[in-house]
Amino acid sequence: MYCRHCGKEVENNIKFCPSCGGSIGVDDGSTQTNIYINNNSSLRSENKISVGLIILTILFPIAGIILYFVKRKCDPNNAKIYLIIGLCMWALNFIILYL
Repeated sequence: MYCRHCGKEVENNIKFCPSCGGSIGVDDGSTQTNIYINNNSSLRSENKISVGLIILTILFPIAGIILYFVKRKCDPNNAKIYLIIGLCMWALNFIILYL
């Protein structure tokens, strides 16, 4: 028997999953439960990828702009590179979120 919340294998006579603490109900069809678990886990992995990508595309532009203003007087060539990278990542963020 598998937990319908986290997908871990659990014993048949327990009421709560030892891994996630979710309640374990009696299921008639274990095949349906397995299909549900597989779909849910794939959605979780897709969400993790998109959230990570969004975080990166937000942090890089901010870091690039901050580095530009910090380094613009002592190292202008690298400061311009930081600004260009930041602006490119901002454009990528716009493309990912709105297109």
